[in-house]
Amino acid sequence: MALNAIAHYPMSLIPANTHLSLRERQNAAVRSEIVQSGIKRFLDCGFDETTTDEIADDVGVSRRTVFRHFPIKEDIVLSWPLASVGQLRAAVAACPANEPPLVCMQSTIVKHVAAQAERHPGALLIAKLIEKTPRLRSRSHELTDAWESALTEGLIDRNPDQAAQAPLISVVAVATARLGARRWLAADGAITLTASINHAFDELALVGL
Repeated sequence: MALNAIAHYPMSLIPANTHLSLRERQNAAVRSEIVQSGIKRFLDCGFDETTTDEIADDVGVSRRTVFRHFPIKEDIVLSWPLASVGQLRAAVAACPANEPPLVCMQSTIVKHVAAQAERHPGALLIAKLIEKTPRLRSRSHELTDAWESALTEGLIDRNPDQAAQAPLISVVAVATARLGARRWLAADGAITLTASINHAFDELALVGL
């Protein structure tokens, strides 16, 4: 989802839940600092060129602490989609019962993107970083599978009678959203990410799907 500036993209990693313990809030704050420092270095110096030790030094924690939060370096960049899986399932399950499945998928994905990635000014730079880095692209594809599974489970939670169709609907929805994201990237952010995703879903409706 790259510009020589720190991306505020990961700030959503700090939970708003006031019932979290002090230790949990501290861990979330450290995690967010690791992401912000890591992304800044990745954008400035390159993903492969940046070491975990450098990120740890920037944050003032040990290398071990970084690996405790992020066992692989790729997940520092992809922290938001990684943390989104459970949220997507719950959001789809909460869609109105009479809403067509693809409409539910569209509104869920667009609201999620608008509330998370799109509100952070570094989102386009991070997308460019992912696109040009093979290891990040590979991990991103793995997370796409996780999103599809979460959306499928949400549809089944919402309506168990759609269990047979749910995997296909989820694959189509995620593929449509990815097409919108690729067009947004190709346009260099000239249109918003949510507008591009909505346009892709509108095209899907025009062909009768």
